[in-house]
Amino acid sequence: MNASPSPPPTQLDSLLLKLSWSLFGITLAVVGLRLCSDLIMRSFRLSSFLALVAFLLALAGQVLITLAVRWGLGRHMEGLNPEEIRMTMTYIWQAQPIQLLANTAGKVSIAALLVTLHGPKYAKSKTIFIWTLAAISTIFVIIAIVMIYVQCSPVAKLWHESLPGSCDGRMRNQTFAYVQGVVSSIVDLALAVYPIFLFWDLRIQLLKKLILSVLFAFGIVYETI
Repeated sequence: MNASPSPPPTQLDSLLLKLSWSLFGITLAVVGLRLCSDLIMRSFRLSSFLALVAFLLALAGQVLITLAVRWGLGRHMEGLNPEEIRMTMTYIWQAQPIQLLANTAGKVSIAALLVTLHGPKYAKSKTIFIWTLAAISTIFVIIAIVMIYVQCSPVAKLWHESLPGSCDGRMRNQTFAYVQGVVSSIVDLALAVYPIFLFWDLRIQLLKKLILSVLFAFGIVYETI
């Protein structure tokens, strides 16, 4: 067995890493600006803390994906030796739950921010609605993570196919992953559309309402992604 990945990174590997780290750099800028503004305004709240947690989880997931690419992600499996396949799959399966948690922490951070923005009109109902969305997203992600790790027995068979055991839960995990993805998309859409109702009651020009709504919605979609 090789102690380190033998083939040099291919063009596809390099492109994958450059693209993912470029997007992560944008995320760093967005989160950094948000946290700096909170510190300057002395308004470091729950939403700020959750945004920082989401960023750190995303960083951990990005590092794991980078290691997976280093070992073989993005290359044809036929060109990898058994050790490279095992290490690639190890990092991929380790990254998935962390990425799910990062995405969820981002959603909950947005929810915590939105509940501080609405006015007194229907405040209780709005708060319940937002936190319900956050709770639903969190519950589905927790279930998804559990299903990832119970689909194979032993768990290590996820990344080490030659181990004795079974993976009878793979189809069940795949089906629930689709369900969780749909729920996550619906929550993203709801969080993106919600600011429209926040700004619609403001006594400003219609064009300004539309611009504020679109900018805020795009910001939320980007941060949750």
